[in-house]
Amino acid sequence: DHEIDHWRSVAPDSAPALPVDRPDGRNVTAAERTVEVRLGREETEALLHRVPSVYRTQINDVLVTALGRALADWTGADRLVLGLEGHGREELFDDLDLSRTVGWYTTHFPVALTLPAGQDWGAAVKSVKEQLRAVPGRGLGYDALRFLSEPGTPGHALRADRLPPISFNYLGQWDGTTARDGLVRDRLPALGNDHAPDEPRPYLLDVVGMVEDGTLGFTWIFSGEVFDRSTVERVAGEHLAALRALVEHCLDPASGGATPSDFPLARLDQAAVDRIAGDAREVEDVYPLTPMQSGMLFHTLAEPGSGAYFEQMSFVLDGVGDPVLLERAWQHVTDHLEVLRGAVVWEGVDRPLLVVRRHVTTPVVHLDWRGLSADEQTLALERYLAEDRERGIDLSAAPMARIAVARTSDTSVRVVRTSHHVLLDGWSTFQVLDELTTAYRALAAGEVPAMPARRPFSAYVEWLERQDLTEAEAYWRALLDGFDEPTALPYDRRPTASHRAQSGERLVTRLSAGASRRLYAFARTHRLTVNAVVQGAWALLLSRYSGERDVVFGATVSGRPADLPGVDSMVGMLINTLPVRVAVDGDAPVARWLAHVQEAQVEARQYEYVPLPHIQGWSGVERGTNLFDSLVAFENFPVDGDTGRSDDGVRLHGLEGADVTNFPLNLVAYAGDELAYALAYDPELFDAATVERMAGHLDALLTGMADDPAQPVS
Repeated sequence: DHEIDHWRSVAPDSAPALPVDRPDGRNVTAAERTVEVRLGREETEALLHRVPSVYRTQINDVLVTALGRALADWTGADRLVLGLEGHGREELFDDLDLSRTVGWYTTHFPVALTLPAGQDWGAAVKSVKEQLRAVPGRGLGYDALRFLSEPGTPGHALRADRLPPISFNYLGQWDGTTARDGLVRDRLPALGNDHAPDEPRPYLLDVVGMVEDGTLGFTWIFSGEVFDRSTVERVAGEHLAALRALVEHCLDPASGGATPSDFPLARLDQAAVDRIAGDAREVEDVYPLTPMQSGMLFHTLAEPGSGAYFEQMSFVLDGVGDPVLLERAWQHVTDHLEVLRGAVVWEGVDRPLLVVRRHVTTPVVHLDWRGLSADEQTLALERYLAEDRERGIDLSAAPMARIAVARTSDTSVRVVRTSHHVLLDGWSTFQVLDELTTAYRALAAGEVPAMPARRPFSAYVEWLERQDLTEAEAYWRALLDGFDEPTALPYDRRPTASHRAQSGERLVTRLSAGASRRLYAFARTHRLTVNAVVQGAWALLLSRYSGERDVVFGATVSGRPADLPGVDSMVGMLINTLPVRVAVDGDAPVARWLAHVQEAQVEARQYEYVPLPHIQGWSGVERGTNLFDSLVAFENFPVDGDTGRSDDGVRLHGLEGADVTNFPLNLVAYAGDELAYALAYDPELFDAATVERMAGHLDALLTGMADDPAQPVS
């Protein structure tokens, strides 16, 4: 029913009349005649293979534009109404696959087209393309509303619509459907006897196009008692001439451009598309940043030079004898993952956008440290990292990443990857590194790298755009009800109003191997995730420091919804930061209390897509004040990035990385063979000794929880 207003606006009854030769002539099957016109083989090849990329068109966009121009010149009207037929196998439903189902799918619907004045083919094809894209459901709903709506309903009123005077149907490419030695030898060109001679023809003119034997032809079907053959031949010839002129225009290197329907998630008008997309052949996609990405962008722009969300990651790759081959492997990864080819646009738009280019070359610096001792290599790495930080990252230029490859021996390299955190979350980063080693192995073996199939990051953005915040708002309001002041941290120096926090320093600690095994066994026995145990320990630590039994801190969640197919293998920034509220019940046995912490985690998962600023606005915390000042991130990938394989000697290890957030205190935990955790902190607010003491307290809590699950939380 939401389509009814559109179909009413088409108003096929008001379609301009065609200039017929004999208005009183019979339009019946017995009087049917045909006129055929055909493009040449080279023209057809250009139309099918070279034209579509120029204006990002489908074949019907171009064919209908040329037909519309010929009809407008013939009728003298700039608004036309055509009856269109479609194949009907539209990908409108996620749960339907029609590719192997036989039946009658044809869609039939009227389209109103208003052609721009003048002979500007670029403006014409853009306009027609957008008008065709505006047809809801690709026309599937029109006949359903007309013939399936109950009397008295709005859709039933469409039953009285007259058919437009002309129909258009492109049947596609029929090459290869017949063969001289096959069962079906040929398709006969004449009209068949599938209608009674006195049956009225639905349309005055039918235009049917198809590609056969490498050439595109159009059959114009009409009543010889209504039109003179010469009239139809002239109009058919003008259609073909218009199509040739349009193809010639598209082959001009100066032609081209995108339209708003090419980037539906971005919600841009034509002027903004022209400004942002520029050459349509160079831009693959445009879509909005996620709320998490937008938040990172905001802090980066608000704190220039602070290094907020500037990432440097370095690692060792053994088994690399040819650094140039590694550069080629990195380019294969960039070509494969569209998010790595993105740049951010934030000026002159309603919300920040990611503009994905089709082709970018990742900057690579080659260094040779083979003549340096181990200590000298360490100093060289520190010098490079400092110089690299000084360069910063231009978020408005793709790619927002660069790498340096330093040879440390004849078979090993130290790689430094610099990027902005807006591109990738931790899980995605390790998928990228896995693709890098896979691509290098293939190239070293003289093979073309076979990259895994992944859904694009835009599919996640599209999923986010569809979510209804109504239930989520109720959940988060209830969760934060009564909480009106952020949980205090044990600052050595309280932040001033003008201070912009950043977690610039880092202390890494590991639980002993024995304590880690006991902690993991404790979690398994009580059906707890290690993540829930770590969050419980952090909540208890904050409660001890603040003297509060009710604490709130932030937690990084994966942001990968279970109902989005292929989400686990997506590469991009999917994580989100959400508040975690924990009531510290001193009398509860620690294992049972942690089970409640985990239950709350599970319940929050269904609402983890909500932007943090929305949640903050739904809380009682004063505007302009943070909902929380500490953040917990639990990473489920190896802390050293080891992707070793014994069969070919290519091994990634020695991962070191730092990214700076805008929170003054972060706990980042990794559950490897040993539980490792990093405390990232703002050195202007915390002394190193204070953070070391925190790490010791956290060690005591984690160890104590595992040693006696029945003891009370207090």
